[in-house]
Amino acid sequence: MKTTLSLSAALLAALPAYAQETELDTVIVSANRIEQPITETLAPVSVITREEIEEKNITSLKQALTTLPGISIISSGGKAQSTSLFTRGTNSSHTLILLNGQRINSATLGTTMFNLIPVDQIDRIEYVRGPRSTLYGSDAIGGILQIFTNQKPSENVAKVSVSAGSDNTQIVSGSVRRQINDQTYYSVHVSDEQSGGYDVRDSQSTDNDGYSIRTLSASINHQINAQFDIQANSDLWKGDYEFDPNFGGDETEFNNYAHGLKLSYLRSNLASSLSLGISQDDSLTFGNGTTKANGSKFVTQHKEVNWLNNITVGDYTDLTAGIDFKQDDVSNSSQTYDVEERDTTSVFAGVIHSVGPFDLESSVRRTKDEQFGFKNTWSLAGSWNFDNGVQLGLSRGIGFKAPTFNDLYFPANAFGAGNPDLKPEESKSTELSLSGGEQVRWAISLYETDIHNLIVWTEDPPGFWKPSNVNDANIKGLEVSTSFNFASVDHTVALDLLDPTDDQTGKDLVNRPERQLKWQMAYAVKQNFSVGGDLLYQGKRFTDAANTTSLPSNTLVNLYLSYTPYPKLELGVRVDNVLNKQYQSNQGFNAPDRQLMLTLGYSF
Repeated sequence: MKTTLSLSAALLAALPAYAQETELDTVIVSANRIEQPITETLAPVSVITREEIEEKNITSLKQALTTLPGISIISSGGKAQSTSLFTRGTNSSHTLILLNGQRINSATLGTTMFNLIPVDQIDRIEYVRGPRSTLYGSDAIGGILQIFTNQKPSENVAKVSVSAGSDNTQIVSGSVRRQINDQTYYSVHVSDEQSGGYDVRDSQSTDNDGYSIRTLSASINHQINAQFDIQANSDLWKGDYEFDPNFGGDETEFNNYAHGLKLSYLRSNLASSLSLGISQDDSLTFGNGTTKANGSKFVTQHKEVNWLNNITVGDYTDLTAGIDFKQDDVSNSSQTYDVEERDTTSVFAGVIHSVGPFDLESSVRRTKDEQFGFKNTWSLAGSWNFDNGVQLGLSRGIGFKAPTFNDLYFPANAFGAGNPDLKPEESKSTELSLSGGEQVRWAISLYETDIHNLIVWTEDPPGFWKPSNVNDANIKGLEVSTSFNFASVDHTVALDLLDPTDDQTGKDLVNRPERQLKWQMAYAVKQNFSVGGDLLYQGKRFTDAANTTSLPSNTLVNLYLSYTPYPKLELGVRVDNVLNKQYQSNQGFNAPDRQLMLTLGYSF
């Protein structure tokens, strides 16, 4: 491994031991698909709350996710441009993204334009690191990112907010959360965002690349009786964005949705739920000489049924079992695929058990893929809790990723074609962790992931691209994080050291920075006034498989303040890239200059 433990040890040794209050009562559901206190999960989990989003005046998911451990983000320009998320060095398609429990990864691209989901409607984000294929199936090799909207309101409130800032960006949003009676509550959120954008590529057309996003999010929950509860969610986001292409169109219209219905049963030691969901990723690309009628339309429709059961045995054991069914359909795309629909059925079971200072999590899954047959996955994790509060953990798990429809069947043209002979990607991951602290919370994780049959689009012959199972990859990483309070300032620090290697060539995998440092600071000046900032360092990363070209390291500083002059009035200011650094996270695409955003919110 190219990096060593000495840097992390020096960092921890330098940290002062000042009091830090921790939210020990935080409950998460994404790690094991059941409610658990975050302190009792063996997988590393981070949570972003609605309060943090508002306090930092965050207006994009990228702003929120960039500060999380293990994540690097590659963007082809501003907010509405193509954005890829890499978790612990795995591919951008190896992180499963869920919206209220539903998959929203595109079955054609394999990724999600997550930055188009407006943060105004987000209540919380849960981010789980490490393989989760045993619990969620394909795609979860690197981790899980789950976004929750329209959660149960703690109080009746209505709110409107207006934001304005750089690149002629304006955001107007409104929300209502009401409890009708003791059994029923609902929430509705609408927003409209417009931006003139900026020119993301100097070598292409010189016009600004703007965007517009309009959203509607609604939910209703009704407690039928003491045992049964029913909830319905609906999220819609549509709009358009401009970009500078290498070829083809230069404008995309999108019309996406996710609808869900969940019936829950709770009695004594049994919790059971049946969930139905349907989502769609719909995009039409045109312009640059191509009319809408002749544009490229990609439509992925995803349907799923999930039956989940949890039985509590005594005070120390939880048993989980369930059935998942999902269907992906691309038949409404303008491209003609040899296969347009794929069904996948899975059964899984897991156990969580505690014996004195020892905690255990294990799970198994058997998946039947209509195209690739049966796939078995498993995971096993254990931890030992010492009397001084230190926890030592060890985990092992395997995962897989089925090829996308584009990988398999993208119609042949002058530039490339799909490959129907592809095999699923397979992974094996091992992690050793050590964590603890009360006044200073800290955690160290060493992990290694081996990926077999890694799918890479290769050029053969020159100018013609085709996906192949040509590579195996070995990714070693060290993750160090800590949170503490010093001089009344809250600090959160995350250090990531990565060795992402292509086993076939011995070269680094592309677009993976070997070093990242993320330092967040927040200071409550008064009860109604707080300021803070982020310092984000990203090391050099190679942009080609031969490791002959690279992007240099960069350091960004972001600042924000939040002020509540009156109980119902909120003011927010955020400045990203305060030092106005000129840099690129994707070769050939300019990142935004200094960005200023002002927000005014009123609750009633």
